[in-house]
Formats: sequence, structure tokens, C-alpha cells
Amino acid sequence: MTLKGTVEEIHARFHELVSFLAPQYSPPSDAVSVKDGETNGTRYRIYSPKNTPTKLLLPVGVYLHGGGFILGNLDIEDNLCRAVAEHVPSIIVSVDYRLAPEHNCKAQLEDAIKIFEWVSSSSSHSMQLRWEKPLTCIQGTAECRLLRQRCS
Repeated sequence: MTLKGTVEEIHARFHELVSFLAPQYSPPSDAVSVKDGETNGTRYRIYSPKNTPTKLLLPVGVYLHGGGFILGNLDIEDNLCRAVAEHVPSIIVSVDYRLAPEHNCKAQLEDAIKIFEWVSSSSSHSMQLRWEKPLTCIQGTAECRLLRQRCS
């Protein structure tokens, strides 16, 4: 499938595709707690497994969704982030970076670095999470390799 047209038309086609595929996905796991937040103007979503010992410090990863920097959001790969958080177990912080062309091409990198630095410097205790320091990994789909390389 080739996405052609205006930005609005491409976004609409992408969301149609996601809506078409959504019924084929498993329902979201209820073994993971999910919390949306924002820091310095960048939205994020934190996934944390519910059934882990309270004293256990978990690895933490920052997740960057795919979409070629022009598509995608926190919901697109929600099931994948839940699965990783539950089965690793780990804490996943998914970044809702700004998309092109509405924002210049460095906005995605700036948002990824902003969340990466926030996670690296935040006290997990202040957020009632149990992650270990330092940040364990940066994860994402193929389009986000550049962002992962720049944040590493």
C-alpha cells in the first residue's frame, strides 16, 4: 500500500488501516498499568507490570513508535508496549514525538532526547515506579533507528 496525497489524506488512510487491523489484535493486557503524562511539552505513556514484587527494581526502556516520522502515536503500538512490559518484565516509556511535516524534521529527535533525558534523570520513587538506573535501552520499530542511535 502506497500512501499518497496531502498530509491529512495520508493520516486518514493510515487511521483507516489501523482501524481495519485493530479487531485482529488481542485485547490489551490488564496485567500492565498504564499512565499517560507530559514533560516539557512532550507526551509519553508509561507501562508498568502489576504483578511484580514491590522491592524489585525493573529495567526501563524508552520506546519510539514507527510511522516514518509522519504517522503514528501512543496508541499505534500500545499492545506491543504492554506485552514487553508484562513479559520482560520491565517499565516502558513510550514517546509521543511530534510528527512531520507539521513539525520540522529535528522535532522527533528533540522529543526523543527530551524523554530519554527525563527518564535518565527522574527519580522513579517520585513517580511511584520501581525502575533501575541507568536507563536500560531505547526500543522502537525500523523507522526509529536514527532516533535510537542519536539518543544512545
